[in-house]
Amino acid sequence: MRRFGALSVSANGQVVLSACDGVSQQGALAVQGLTDPSYQPLGQVFFEDDFMRESSTEAEWQQPVGKWQIMAAEGKPDMGANPFDFVGTAPDKALALNGAWFWSDYAYDASVKCAGKVVALVAHYRAPDNCLALRLTFEQDKPRLQLVDVKPAGAKVLAEAPVEAKRDDWQRLGLRTSGPVLEGLLDGRVVLRTEQHDSLCGQIGLYCEKGQANFDDIEVRPWTAASLAGNAVSRLMIVAGDWQANGDGLRASGSRGARAFPAWGESGGDCSAEVEVKVGQAAAAGLHFRYADAGAYYLMALMNENGKLRLRLYRHGSPGAILVEKPVAGDTSRWHKLQAEVREGRLWAAVDGQPIIDVLDPGHRNGLVGLYARGSQPAVFRNFYAAQTEPNAQLVDAPTPSFAGIIDRHTWAGRSGAWRPDPADLNCFWHHGYLPEDFDCQVGLHPKDAPTTRAILYLTRDQRKDSGYTLTVDRNWAADRVPLVLERLGKVVVKADAPVQPGHAFAVALVRLGMQLMMEVNHEPVAVFNDPSPLPGLDGLGLDQGGSPIFADDIAVATPLVNDYTFETAPTDWSVRQGTWEITSRWSCTPGWAWFSGYNSSGYALISTKAGYTGDQDVVMYVAPKMMPTGGNRYSESFGDVYLGLCADGASSSSGYQVAFAGQSSSYTVLRRQGQITAQSPYRLPQSGEHNDWLRLMVRKRGPSISVWVWDAKILQYEDAKALNAGQIILGTRDNGIMVPRVTVYGRRA
Repeated sequence: MRRFGALSVSANGQVVLSACDGVSQQGALAVQGLTDPSYQPLGQVFFEDDFMRESSTEAEWQQPVGKWQIMAAEGKPDMGANPFDFVGTAPDKALALNGAWFWSDYAYDASVKCAGKVVALVAHYRAPDNCLALRLTFEQDKPRLQLVDVKPAGAKVLAEAPVEAKRDDWQRLGLRTSGPVLEGLLDGRVVLRTEQHDSLCGQIGLYCEKGQANFDDIEVRPWTAASLAGNAVSRLMIVAGDWQANGDGLRASGSRGARAFPAWGESGGDCSAEVEVKVGQAAAAGLHFRYADAGAYYLMALMNENGKLRLRLYRHGSPGAILVEKPVAGDTSRWHKLQAEVREGRLWAAVDGQPIIDVLDPGHRNGLVGLYARGSQPAVFRNFYAAQTEPNAQLVDAPTPSFAGIIDRHTWAGRSGAWRPDPADLNCFWHHGYLPEDFDCQVGLHPKDAPTTRAILYLTRDQRKDSGYTLTVDRNWAADRVPLVLERLGKVVVKADAPVQPGHAFAVALVRLGMQLMMEVNHEPVAVFNDPSPLPGLDGLGLDQGGSPIFADDIAVATPLVNDYTFETAPTDWSVRQGTWEITSRWSCTPGWAWFSGYNSSGYALISTKAGYTGDQDVVMYVAPKMMPTGGNRYSESFGDVYLGLCADGASSSSGYQVAFAGQSSSYTVLRRQGQITAQSPYRLPQSGEHNDWLRLMVRKRGPSISVWVWDAKILQYEDAKALNAGQIILGTRDNGIMVPRVTVYGRRA
């Protein structure tokens, strides 16, 4: 098997020889002495399945064991969120398979809900006794996550760990495999990491034991990783220098530089890497990123300056530049752990756990990751690991769901409602989100009747145009270049231009990292501004296109500090505390329309985030009453109390700050802190006019201040002298049911 320049030879199911012979080259295949030889080209793997189809098509998954069926939620498929999932029922075991025997180097994710003893993802399936599995087991008192290698001689647990997981909650399982590297993830967090060398490709599968399990939102995509824990030189492509393995690790030397790279897939331009390094008497040692060739690469290296160390980030190319250089504690005789990550235009590095570098750069974004040393005396490396990174930013406003009706589109659904006109300048629109830190704002601009278009992006404080940064784009639609001007408090700090196609639409972007700003055109970086005196308190994003049409679906804002839920996928970030939470019909009179809902006719229906959030936060919920059965085929519809809170702990549903919006049986909306009423408002939820409408509720935390909003009206505020700082988001109702089509959380996960 040859993958990314790595060659392995297997006999009787075991790898007996392996080496990294260099970058893949084209050429003919030849055999000698083999009977009925065959070959299979390898490519990147892409696969998705949300089971959005009729139940008669279950056979798209092979079903060798157990009973499998596609189950529908309430409502009509074209009128509701997430209408189907795939259910396996196992008196003993159930297995469903998809894909091909030659699938390799992939990230495999699925949403799962287990009512039985075990639920699992299967990878590299070649036979029932030849596969890998990521198992979430509830067989013991404490749930455990396991990576298991199944062979004819039996199953071997390669790695395992206890985890926080509740039976009957939705979980997100992730299995990563690239060459010998294996990772197991739960709810987006890497829990397990190990290696195995004999199973390198195969089908994917879904599995459960002793009961029922639901599966949804299957995704397979390319993934690449490399590990050199064994210090094997044969697993490196040597480009320059002398590389040898000894008891300490990999020793590398070369007066003009020593470079070596593991097998690396083309999907790994964005990646993280770590290595332990002892510089010793060498001049420098570190990590290469995005190594395209000897003329284009990034280098993060520890520099030896008379026994002291400096970390240097260098971009080699046209033009080349030292981007950052900072001193590092310790000396060259010690082992130091170097960690680094490159993600689009962002480059980050830490030494011995201390972050040193975090910058934006408009350089190239593809290439290999590997090791570097320079000097006649060797540097030593050990425990090298690198992996393709997962996207860490989410869209603040997802595209409009296909099932959204007209009232949905005018309230919670899509992007148009995210931008509010400025009363003083109706050509200017402000995003309603809280964006105090990193973001990426992409705006599509289209040619219309006018020969020119001016678009202005604002990053400001309190929606004041003169309080921050302004990016102006003047587009002459007949020209082949577009100029960009960045201003700070009204003064020009950057002028640049970029190539465009005359007469064609294009995208312009403003990207923020801390107080570094990068401008892009058609997703290509144009220029970076690093403010030596950053402006404080900038959290608002504005757009002015001078009266030209603005298409909301052409504006995409993404940030790592948001989690936006429309429940079109399984609610894997949420844990049910009380009541029933699922996709159900809103109206008995029109049961086709269905959204995410929580209900309990005699008690609380509460759900909370699994993750906690810390610091300043905004929690926004759209909500409406659910028609509840009253017996005799009759239904009632009214708003009972609705709860929305933050900073809750995992033990008590009344912990943290919790707002009880007054429903039919209450007289006041109250704010409770740790269960005690601290503030109240005469506001009550409307009991008429809500049959078709949605209500927007928000709780905001800014330092010690807690404020409560209905639409854009503040109804309550409380100043806490001993403010709580972190905890989970919680929402729900009591003795009633609510429909929740969207929840948005702005804030940093704890």
